Amino acid sequence: MFSVIGLRDAIAVWLFIWVGATVVLAGWEVLRKAALSIQIGGNAVLHSRYWRTAWVTGLLLIAVGVVMLSNRPAPEMVYKTF
Repeated sequence: MFSVIGLRDAIAVWLFIWVGATVVLAGWEVLRKAALSIQIGGNAVLHSRYWRTAWVTGLLLIAVGVVMLSNRPAPEMVYKTF
């Protein structure tokens, strides 16, 4: 890859990736701090067991749905088109 784009362009690409990752991670930390500042009864809402239960339930439903869709055969009309 480096022989095609050259050393100068390779350094520029890695610098762009590093700066981009730094900006994204800084933004993530700002959002995380803002989300954790929401409190009810002196405790962060995102640390409550109810929020965690709802989050895990949602992730589980998504995962099961993806697995169920992945295991189904393709519709018959897909094969007829090709």
